[in-house]
Amino acid sequence: MSLERRDQAIQLYRDTGLAVIESRNLALPETPERKRFFLPADILISKYGVIGFVLLDSRPEQRWITYTDSEFIGLSTSEESVPWESRDDRIRISHYVDTETGFKMIRYFVLPPVVSEFFKRDKFLGDPFIDKCCRDGTLPEELDEVPAEPFWAFGNDFEGIEEFVDSIIQGACTNIQPEESQKYHWMTNRRVYVSFHAWENSRDVTIEGERSIAAALNNFDNVLERFDTKGVIPKKLQSGKDSDFSTST
Repeated sequence: MSLERRDQAIQLYRDTGLAVIESRNLALPETPERKRFFLPADILISKYGVIGFVLLDSRPEQRWITYTDSEFIGLSTSEESVPWESRDDRIRISHYVDTETGFKMIRYFVLPPVVSEFFKRDKFLGDPFIDKCCRDGTLPEELDEVPAEPFWAFGNDFEGIEEFVDSIIQGACTNIQPEESQKYHWMTNRRVYVSFHAWENSRDVTIEGERSIAAALNNFDNVLERFDTKGVIPKKLQSGKDSDFSTST
């Protein structure tokens, strides 16, 4: 599956240093996945090239107990496994039970290979530090998000959806050589998080989702600005054609 992005100048996201690619400018093909999943907000890119976006799954599964531990993958959450403090909260319990009647929000991050390798230099802080950037001060805890392996974030339907997600990523890889672009599709360079919600809360949830993507990408830029003292990682959005921003309001 290939994706074409209509020619456009890269724009700044509001009053931040992030770039935005408008989702309406992604010529996503009409496939079964396209009917099930949609982008409720634009794709954002950090100064260091980290890509972030939100996907909504309109036909989610019953929420599993975990999306990372193979021993429990595929086991649905029951009322007994819902955190005690959430059982009497109508909104909170909708995050765990009867989730197939609502929607799933998927926060998706793609790290440039050089960024991923930079974090992995410290085997103790690498992955936890990436997770911290994605989650610290981003999505409110009461939305009950959990990390997910990219293979399992979409339930049992990853095989068909993989190409769909890759198409979105390809559309976000602006001014990147083909050989480098291929490395963006490695699962080791991705971090994914899922949460489940009732449709009645869709507007508030998607607003928080978009805000959280911007917050996470700013976290990455702040960390890399601080610790990449030798300039190992190029600021992709401050070099070449990518420096020609047009301001978005």
